[in-house]
Amino acid sequence: MAFIPHAEGLRSLWQAACEIIGPELSSREQQRLGLYPTQYEAYDDDPSDPINSSDADEMIPVRDFHRAPQSTAHFDPVFFRQFGIRTNTLFTKTITADPDCLDKIKKGWDEYRATFTLKPSKEDKRIARLFDACIYGSASEGDDPWTKKYEIRWVHEAVGFGVYAKESYEIGDVIGYYAGYLTDSPINHDYAFGFDGSSFEGLHIDGTLAGNAMRFVNHTPDHLANVKTVEYYKDGLPFIMFVAKNKIYPGEALLYDYGGGYWETKGISPFQLNTR
Repeated sequence: MAFIPHAEGLRSLWQAACEIIGPELSSREQQRLGLYPTQYEAYDDDPSDPINSSDADEMIPVRDFHRAPQSTAHFDPVFFRQFGIRTNTLFTKTITADPDCLDKIKKGWDEYRATFTLKPSKEDKRIARLFDACIYGSASEGDDPWTKKYEIRWVHEAVGFGVYAKESYEIGDVIGYYAGYLTDSPINHDYAFGFDGSSFEGLHIDGTLAGNAMRFVNHTPDHLANVKTVEYYKDGLPFIMFVAKNKIYPGEALLYDYGGGYWETKGISPFQLNTR
Protein backbone atom coordinates (compact mmCIF):
# COMPACT_ATOMS: atom_id res chain seq x y z
CA MET A 1 0.00 0.00 0.00
CA ALA A 2 3.00 2.31 -0.08
CA PHE A 3 2.57 4.83 -2.88
CA ILE A 4 5.10 6.99 -4.70
CA PRO A 5 3.61 8.76 -7.73
CA HIS A 6 5.29 9.60 -11.01
CA ALA A 7 6.48 13.17 -11.60
CA GLU A 8 3.40 14.39 -13.47
CA GLY A 9 1.09 13.06 -10.76
CA LEU A 10 3.20 14.76 -8.13
CA ARG A 11 2.94 18.15 -9.87
CA SER A 12 -0.82 17.95 -10.33
CA LEU A 13 -1.32 16.96 -6.70
CA TRP A 14 0.86 19.80 -5.46
CA GLN A 15 -1.24 22.30 -7.44
CA ALA A 16 -4.43 20.89 -5.92
CA ALA A 17 -2.93 20.92 -2.42
CA CYS A 18 -2.00 24.58 -2.75
CA GLU A 19 -5.63 25.41 -3.50
CA ILE A 20 -6.78 23.59 -0.35
CA ILE A 21 -4.10 24.44 2.19
CA GLY A 22 -2.46 27.51 0.68
CA PRO A 23 1.09 28.14 -0.50
CA GLU A 24 2.66 28.88 2.89
CA LEU A 25 4.25 25.47 3.46
CA SER A 26 7.81 24.44 4.13
CA SER A 27 9.75 22.54 1.50
CA ARG A 28 9.59 19.42 3.71
CA GLU A 29 5.80 19.69 3.90
CA GLN A 30 5.66 20.25 0.14
CA GLN A 31 7.64 17.06 -0.41
CA ARG A 32 5.29 15.09 1.81
CA LEU A 33 2.16 16.44 0.18
CA GLY A 34 3.57 15.34 -3.16
CA LEU A 35 3.65 11.75 -1.97
CA TYR A 36 -0.07 11.45 -1.25
CA PRO A 37 -2.43 9.86 -3.77
CA THR A 38 -4.85 12.17 -5.56
CA GLN A 39 -7.80 10.17 -4.26
CA TYR A 40 -9.61 13.26 -3.07
CA GLU A 41 -9.86 14.51 -6.65
CA ALA A 42 -11.85 11.43 -7.65
CA TYR A 43 -14.58 12.24 -5.13
CA ASP A 44 -15.64 15.35 -7.05
CA ASP A 45 -18.23 13.43 -9.02
CA ASP A 46 -19.48 16.50 -10.85
CA PRO A 47 -16.56 18.50 -12.31
CA SER A 48 -18.98 21.16 -13.55
CA ASP A 49 -19.86 21.92 -9.91
CA PRO A 50 -16.48 22.65 -8.29
CA ILE A 51 -16.21 22.46 -4.51
CA ASN A 52 -15.47 25.79 -2.90
CA SER A 53 -16.09 27.70 0.30
CA SER A 54 -19.68 28.55 -0.70
CA ASP A 55 -20.52 24.85 -0.35
CA ALA A 56 -19.99 25.24 3.38
CA ASP A 57 -23.62 26.36 3.70
CA GLU A 58 -24.53 22.69 3.18
CA MET A 59 -22.50 21.61 6.20
CA ILE A 60 -24.19 19.16 8.56
CA PRO A 61 -25.57 20.70 11.77
CA VAL A 62 -23.11 20.95 14.66
CA ARG A 63 -23.90 20.56 18.33
CA ASP A 64 -25.87 23.55 19.61
CA PHE A 65 -23.72 24.47 22.60
CA HIS A 66 -20.53 24.96 20.57
CA ARG A 67 -20.31 25.87 16.91
CA ALA A 68 -17.42 24.85 14.71
CA PRO A 69 -15.21 27.79 13.75
CA GLN A 70 -15.87 29.40 10.40
CA SER A 71 -13.38 27.99 7.93
CA THR A 72 -11.26 29.86 5.43
CA ALA A 73 -11.76 29.27 1.72
CA HIS A 74 -9.31 26.34 1.85
CA PHE A 75 -10.71 22.99 2.95
CA ASP A 76 -10.49 19.41 1.78
CA PRO A 77 -13.41 18.39 -0.46
CA VAL A 78 -13.49 14.71 0.57
CA PHE A 79 -13.82 15.41 4.29
CA PHE A 80 -16.52 17.91 3.37
CA ARG A 81 -18.45 15.55 1.08
CA GLN A 82 -18.22 12.49 3.33
CA PHE A 83 -18.52 14.09 6.75
CA GLY A 84 -19.70 17.66 6.23
CA ILE A 85 -16.68 19.20 7.98
CA ARG A 86 -14.27 21.86 6.81
CA THR A 87 -10.64 21.03 7.51
CA ASN A 88 -7.45 21.78 5.62
CA THR A 89 -6.18 18.27 6.37
CA LEU A 90 -6.04 16.27 3.13
CA PHE A 91 -8.09 13.09 3.10
CA THR A 92 -6.26 9.85 2.37
CA LYS A 93 -7.15 6.21 2.89
CA THR A 94 -3.61 4.93 2.54
CA ILE A 95 -0.37 4.62 4.47
CA THR A 96 2.29 6.29 2.36
CA ALA A 97 5.94 5.38 2.96
CA ASP A 98 8.57 8.10 3.32
CA PRO A 99 11.15 7.35 0.58
CA ASP A 100 13.95 8.19 3.02
CA CYS A 101 12.69 5.45 5.36
CA LEU A 102 12.25 2.56 2.93
CA ASP A 103 15.33 0.72 4.20
CA LYS A 104 14.20 1.17 7.80
CA ILE A 105 10.70 -0.06 6.93
CA LYS A 106 12.08 -3.12 5.14
CA LYS A 107 14.36 -3.88 8.08
CA GLY A 108 11.42 -3.62 10.46
CA TRP A 109 9.35 -5.95 8.32
CA ASP A 110 12.16 -8.51 8.02
CA GLU A 111 12.65 -8.48 11.80
CA TYR A 112 8.91 -8.86 12.33
CA ARG A 113 8.74 -11.80 9.92
CA ALA A 114 11.63 -13.45 11.76
CA THR A 115 9.49 -13.57 14.91
CA PHE A 116 7.01 -15.97 13.30
CA THR A 117 7.75 -19.16 15.20
CA LEU A 118 4.23 -20.35 15.96
CA LYS A 119 1.47 -21.24 13.53
CA PRO A 120 -1.37 -18.66 13.75
CA SER A 121 -4.41 -19.90 15.64
CA LYS A 122 -7.92 -19.92 14.17
CA GLU A 123 -8.69 -16.81 16.23
CA ASP A 124 -5.59 -15.06 14.89
CA LYS A 125 -6.67 -15.85 11.35
CA ARG A 126 -10.22 -14.66 12.02
CA ILE A 127 -8.99 -11.31 13.36
CA ALA A 128 -6.54 -10.95 10.46
CA ARG A 129 -9.40 -11.44 7.98
CA LEU A 130 -11.40 -8.69 9.69
CA PHE A 131 -8.43 -6.31 9.65
CA ASP A 132 -7.62 -7.10 6.02
CA ALA A 133 -11.22 -6.51 4.95
CA CYS A 134 -11.15 -3.06 6.56
CA ILE A 135 -7.74 -2.11 5.15
CA TYR A 136 -8.43 -3.16 1.59
CA GLY A 137 -12.12 -2.25 1.61
CA SER A 138 -11.43 1.25 2.91
CA ALA A 139 -8.59 1.77 0.45
CA SER A 140 -10.87 1.25 -2.56
CA GLU A 141 -12.55 4.17 -4.25
CA GLY A 142 -15.98 5.28 -3.09
CA ASP A 143 -17.83 4.88 0.18
CA ASP A 144 -17.21 1.76 2.23
CA PRO A 145 -19.11 0.01 5.05
CA TRP A 146 -16.72 1.26 7.74
CA THR A 147 -16.94 5.01 7.15
CA LYS A 148 -20.72 4.82 6.91
CA LYS A 149 -20.93 3.70 10.54
CA TYR A 150 -19.53 6.90 12.09
CA GLU A 151 -19.63 10.65 11.64
CA ILE A 152 -17.38 13.58 12.56
CA ARG A 153 -18.78 16.39 14.70
CA TRP A 154 -17.40 19.54 16.26
CA VAL A 155 -17.05 19.06 20.04
CA HIS A 156 -15.70 22.38 21.36
CA GLU A 157 -12.74 24.71 21.01
CA ALA A 158 -10.49 22.87 23.49
CA VAL A 159 -10.91 19.53 21.72
CA GLY A 160 -11.88 20.28 18.13
CA PHE A 161 -13.63 17.60 16.11
CA GLY A 162 -14.62 14.18 17.38
CA VAL A 163 -15.88 10.92 15.89
CA TYR A 164 -19.33 9.58 16.83
CA ALA A 165 -21.05 6.26 16.13
CA LYS A 166 -24.00 6.34 13.72
CA GLU A 167 -24.63 2.62 14.16
CA SER A 168 -24.00 0.09 16.92
CA TYR A 169 -20.69 -1.73 17.37
CA GLU A 170 -20.27 -5.04 19.14
CA ILE A 171 -17.16 -5.83 21.20
CA GLY A 172 -14.32 -6.63 18.80
CA ASP A 173 -15.85 -4.94 15.76
CA VAL A 174 -13.31 -3.20 13.55
CA ILE A 175 -13.91 0.56 13.32
CA GLY A 176 -11.07 1.63 11.06
CA TYR A 177 -7.34 2.15 10.82
CA TYR A 178 -5.04 5.16 11.06
CA ALA A 179 -3.98 6.52 7.67
CA GLY A 180 -1.12 8.91 7.02
CA TYR A 181 2.58 9.20 6.24
CA LEU A 182 4.93 6.50 7.55
CA THR A 183 8.10 8.29 8.56
CA ASP A 184 10.78 8.59 11.23
CA SER A 185 10.35 12.37 11.49
CA PRO A 186 6.68 13.30 12.02
CA ILE A 187 5.77 16.96 11.60
CA ASN A 188 3.47 16.98 14.63
CA HIS A 189 3.54 14.30 17.32
CA ASP A 190 -0.04 15.21 18.25
CA TYR A 191 -1.15 13.26 15.17
CA ALA A 192 1.62 10.65 15.04
CA PHE A 193 1.26 6.99 16.05
CA GLY A 194 4.53 5.35 17.05
CA PHE A 195 5.52 1.70 17.29
CA ASP A 196 7.64 1.68 20.44
CA GLY A 197 8.84 -1.74 21.48
CA SER A 198 8.27 -3.30 18.06
CA SER A 199 10.54 -3.99 15.10
CA PHE A 200 9.23 -0.72 13.61
CA GLU A 201 10.37 1.35 16.60
CA GLY A 202 11.33 4.88 15.59
CA LEU A 203 8.73 5.02 12.82
CA HIS A 204 5.41 6.86 13.07
CA ILE A 205 2.23 7.16 11.04
CA ASP A 206 1.88 10.92 10.80
CA GLY A 207 -1.66 12.17 10.13
CA THR A 208 -0.79 15.87 10.39
CA LEU A 209 -1.09 16.88 6.74
CA ALA A 210 -3.19 14.00 5.46
CA GLY A 211 -5.21 11.27 7.13
CA ASN A 212 -8.66 9.79 7.57
CA ALA A 213 -11.39 10.10 10.19
CA MET A 214 -9.41 8.15 12.81
CA ARG A 215 -7.16 11.19 13.32
CA PHE A 216 -10.18 12.89 14.96
CA VAL A 217 -10.90 10.17 17.55
CA ASN A 218 -10.46 11.80 20.97
CA HIS A 219 -8.92 10.77 24.29
CA THR A 220 -10.47 9.55 27.50
CA PRO A 221 -8.96 7.48 30.36
CA ASP A 222 -8.80 3.78 29.65
CA HIS A 223 -11.54 2.88 32.14
CA LEU A 224 -13.96 5.13 30.21
CA ALA A 225 -12.74 4.28 26.70
CA ASN A 226 -14.96 2.35 24.30
CA VAL A 227 -12.24 1.92 21.66
CA LYS A 228 -8.80 0.31 21.76
CA THR A 229 -5.95 0.36 19.26
CA VAL A 230 -4.17 -2.76 18.00
CA GLU A 231 -0.90 -2.94 16.05
CA TYR A 232 -1.19 -5.05 12.91
CA TYR A 233 1.39 -5.83 10.22
CA LYS A 234 0.54 -6.52 6.61
CA ASP A 235 2.34 -6.42 3.25
CA GLY A 236 5.48 -4.84 4.64
CA LEU A 237 3.75 -2.07 6.58
CA PRO A 238 2.66 -1.51 10.19
CA PHE A 239 -0.96 -0.51 10.83
CA ILE A 240 -2.89 0.84 13.81
CA MET A 241 -6.36 -0.70 13.91
CA PHE A 242 -9.24 0.81 15.91
CA VAL A 243 -11.45 -1.83 17.53
CA ALA A 244 -14.57 -1.58 19.70
CA LYS A 245 -13.57 -2.26 23.30
CA ASN A 246 -17.15 -2.26 24.59
CA LYS A 247 -20.63 -2.31 23.13
CA ILE A 248 -21.05 1.08 21.42
CA TYR A 249 -24.46 2.62 20.74
CA PRO A 250 -25.47 5.18 18.10
CA GLY A 251 -24.65 8.71 19.20
CA GLU A 252 -21.73 7.73 21.44
CA ALA A 253 -18.37 9.40 20.97
CA LEU A 254 -15.59 7.02 19.94
CA LEU A 255 -12.84 7.47 22.54
CA TYR A 256 -9.59 5.73 23.44
CA ASP A 257 -6.71 6.32 25.84
CA TYR A 258 -3.82 8.20 24.21
CA GLY A 259 -1.46 6.98 26.92
CA GLY A 260 0.44 8.92 29.56
CA GLY A 261 3.42 9.67 27.33
CA TYR A 262 1.30 11.75 24.98
CA TRP A 263 0.27 14.17 27.73
CA GLU A 264 3.69 14.24 29.38
CA THR A 265 5.22 15.36 26.09
CA LYS A 266 2.68 18.16 25.80
CA GLY A 267 3.14 19.13 29.45
CA ILE A 268 -0.59 19.43 30.14
CA SER A 269 -3.28 17.46 31.94
CA PRO A 270 -5.48 15.32 29.69
CA PHE A 271 -9.04 16.18 28.87
CA GLN A 272 -11.61 13.69 30.11
CA LEU A 273 -14.51 13.19 27.74
CA ASN A 274 -17.52 10.93 28.20
CA THR A 275 -18.96 8.80 25.46
CA ARG A 276 -22.22 10.74 25.69
